Amino acid sequence: MTSHALRASSHARIGHRHIVLIAILVALVALWWAFDWNWFKHPIERRVSAATGRTFVIDGDLHVRLGLVPVIRAEGLRLSNAQWASDPDMARVGKLEVGIRLLPLLHGSIDIPMLRLDRPFLSLERNDAGEGNWEFDGEKKDESASPGRPWRIDQLVIAGGELRAHEPKLRTDLRLEINTAIPENAGAPEGKNAPGADEAVAQGKNSPAPLLLKGEGRYRDGAFQLSGRVDSPLELRDKEKPYHIDVRATAGATHAHVRGDLATQTQLEDIDLFFALSGQNLADLHKLLGIVLPDSPPYSLAGELGHKGSVWSYSKFSGTVGDSDLRGDVSVDIGRKRWLFRGDLASKELKLDDLSGFIGAGPGAKKDAGASAQQRHEAERRERDPRALPHHEYDLAKLRSMDADVKLDAAHITADAVPVQAMNVHLRLEDGLLRLDPLDMKVAA
Repeated sequence: MTSHALRASSHARIGHRHIVLIAILVALVALWWAFDWNWFKHPIERRVSAATGRTFVIDGDLHVRLGLVPVIRAEGLRLSNAQWASDPDMARVGKLEVGIRLLPLLHGSIDIPMLRLDRPFLSLERNDAGEGNWEFDGEKKDESASPGRPWRIDQLVIAGGELRAHEPKLRTDLRLEINTAIPENAGAPEGKNAPGADEAVAQGKNSPAPLLLKGEGRYRDGAFQLSGRVDSPLELRDKEKPYHIDVRATAGATHAHVRGDLATQTQLEDIDLFFALSGQNLADLHKLLGIVLPDSPPYSLAGELGHKGSVWSYSKFSGTVGDSDLRGDVSVDIGRKRWLFRGDLASKELKLDDLSGFIGAGPGAKKDAGASAQQRHEAERRERDPRALPHHEYDLAKLRSMDADVKLDAAHITADAVPVQAMNVHLRLEDGLLRLDPLDMKVAA
């Protein structure tokens, strides 16, 4: 065979290999385009349903965009609720998109650069028996089994999220809107989550984007509203990094603003937060928080909220109660059979009428001070009958529900009914028995 014939034969073999390779690639591309990823829907549905004991379905299509970071998209995900719950679904997601890096899988870890949830809904509810709908009856986990692969999610994007919290025993039903906050340098108004919110977040800081909250409903049978901004839940994985919150809430006539960092987020221990509180009557806090406080005129206070063990504290606070200034430190120990309220209070200018609730009088207030109808009625009564001692009956059930140990030092007092200029008092309440010892008063000459 001549050299020319050999070269022609070699070229023919190379050409044939190219044709075969191209054919294989075309077949793979055709298979990829023709492959129906929905085939995986039923195995996924069966696995989740078995693990939770609830019905899980994917109503929409399942898509996969291949690449070094494949992107999985699923539409219409639904997880059924407990049979006794008010919502038929415990969780829903309009559309889920998740990317998974392939190389970390070789090392046994799951690395997700972006998880996006469109129109997610989560219902948390407890029934009269105290059961929560988050308690599942699915397959029991084998405690002796080795832990699963470690997960890492770099960024979480939520658009049009909704959280419902329903607690019938507390007469509470809240609905909360949740959206990822778009960075200001992304060219879109903060809080406006367009379809490109994930790209906008990616243009921002490397840390997970915070969440914007807005909600309303009923809390302990009263109107409730909430708005604010909190760090992404992905920040909870870093135990050394503080978790920042800035939330405002309104319950009836009571307004609260909490701002600051949680040092250990999941246990709410060792917290130190700015806390502003205002309202028409301090006694309203009994219905909202279970803390027994006397009737008062409208108030506005600001200080530091802390928590350690079973004790909640409100330290270095200052503000006004009616026409009086008030400052000091208070705490509530909720780990006792009867909660213990402690206080060390001081006032430079105290109007005695503002403390009338401490001796059982009604919640009087000036007519033009944003007072309630009850407070305005009491103020008018006092104008007609300015007696120092009240004619109201004590609420003995309230007195026995909590103990108290409170000190008050008033440098100067304004009193219409009695000639008192200053006062130092130590109030003790134990199992319904109220003592004032000492009760030192400076009487005007």
